[in-house]
Amino acid sequence: MVKRYNTKHTKYLINEKYFLDSINGFIQSIDQPTCDGMNTFLVSKAARDVGLKTVLSGLGGDEIFYGYPSFKFMGKLRFADKLPGVITNYLSGYKKLKKLKFLKYDMNLKHYLPVRGIFNATEIAKILDISETEIYKIVHDFFIANYIDYSCNSVIDEAGFCELNLYMKNQLLRDSDVFGMSNSLEIRVPFLDKELVDYVLRIPPKLKFDNKINKKILADAVKPLLPSELFTRKKMGFTMPFDSWIRSNIDEFGFNRELKKQFLDNKLHWSRIWLLYILEKFN
Repeated sequence: MVKRYNTKHTKYLINEKYFLDSINGFIQSIDQPTCDGMNTFLVSKAARDVGLKTVLSGLGGDEIFYGYPSFKFMGKLRFADKLPGVITNYLSGYKKLKKLKFLKYDMNLKHYLPVRGIFNATEIAKILDISETEIYKIVHDFFIANYIDYSCNSVIDEAGFCELNLYMKNQLLRDSDVFGMSNSLEIRVPFLDKELVDYVLRIPPKLKFDNKINKKILADAVKPLLPSELFTRKKMGFTMPFDSWIRSNIDEFGFNRELKKQFLDNKLHWSRIWLLYILEKFN
């Protein structure tokens, strides 16, 4: 992009020290726990450090143009939902498949929670010291209260609805607002222009979703403007090296011996131990 349009950029290194020095500011700026808002906080802080006051974000692109891996995964989960309960229970015993346990409950989000949930119901019950039944009731009541008119004709539409109304609206947009404001930075989201969103959401899913080309209709629309390499590379999420940063400073976080050992033995993903840290600090 730099070569194509001869643009000027400012490089700013967000390193381990920057992360550690920013943790207190991050925690002080939240009024409810967030599992991945640290990305937004660090980038907003860095942008403000170099003198920016207003920035553009690509938030909304994956949600309305169907770019997330969830659009593939939820179809597989619907297939798994047809398996006998005995088989599902057996599969959920494996570490990477334990969130399949959500499928045993008859609720609207049972295909989505295994995709976006960080903990399964058993783990949540232990953390909050409540029963699994209470957890499912809370989720069910929340959904019914907020999305009473919910109706989807396909698994692709279901994924799109959940990504737009749950993940983006309740987490990503909120993180952008909170952490942009906490750093005196205005974050604008052009993909969420009302007319664009209304128009794109009317496009049939079969035209938007493609297993080979990510965000196909968006890619087709801007092909003449962008280098071809952007359309052929594998989709990448935006994640900083939190695993190594936490691992290198594990004693600074005050984790108990069991959590620390699980993490250092690679039996606990960094996102899970980080969220437990945020929950503890928030309380």
